[in-house]
Amino acid sequence: MAKSIEDNATLILQKLAEMPREEADKFNIDGTKVQALTGLTPDEINDSVTILEESGYVQLYKNMGTAPYNFGVVEITPRGRYENERVSKAHVNHRTDVSGVTRPPPQLVLLMVLPMKIGKSYPPTKQANINST
Repeated sequence: MAKSIEDNATLILQKLAEMPREEADKFNIDGTKVQALTGLTPDEINDSVTILEESGYVQLYKNMGTAPYNFGVVEITPRGRYENERVSKAHVNHRTDVSGVTRPPPQLVLLMVLPMKIGKSYPPTKQANINST
């Protein structure tokens, strides 16, 4: 099943953001390297980097002889790094179940449930009296 362009673009942005700045700033991230990092097809890469460029998240440097890719080199922008951080934090902080309802992270649910269970427990001495009768 093919992923959406949004999923593919997010994956590419994530992979570019994870690269050390020294490597990313040397203009050596071409379509072949993006494909090796993501496992996407050239068409999926072309669509995704075009959307990322139009959004200001990457800069594409185009030149001839780069087929099947529509660009020579891709570079993540500061806005792209920011967007990757924002999306990563949002993904960690909110989980959505199948019904589309946003749920708090499991740790928060655990913290909300624990006080209720502890508040209803009996002191150990009273429990001993209940069990002995």
